[in-house]
Amino acid sequence: MARFTPKQLRGVMKSLEDLQIIREPNDSEWATTFAISLENPISIYDAVYVAFAIHENSQMVTADKVLVTRLKSAETRQRTIMLADLAL
Repeated sequence: MARFTPKQLRGVMKSLEDLQIIREPNDSEWATTFAISLENPISIYDAVYVAFAIHENSQMVTADKVLVTRLKSAETRQRTIMLADLAL
């Protein structure tokens, strides 16, 4: 398991910020977002990222252990991966 130094993490964050990626949910993604938020005790903010992962047939990476533990369905759980579990 890879560990980043604070300096490396700041560099990654700066690089991502410089990309200025903007992603707006479409109607279907919003519907999934609301359903996820209602079915799981998580915020709309968190649910939208899970919805993106579902619609893109991918996984979202998070360091938020509370978020992962609050996901109830198998589909939402399989769409998330803890940052600490990544083999970098």
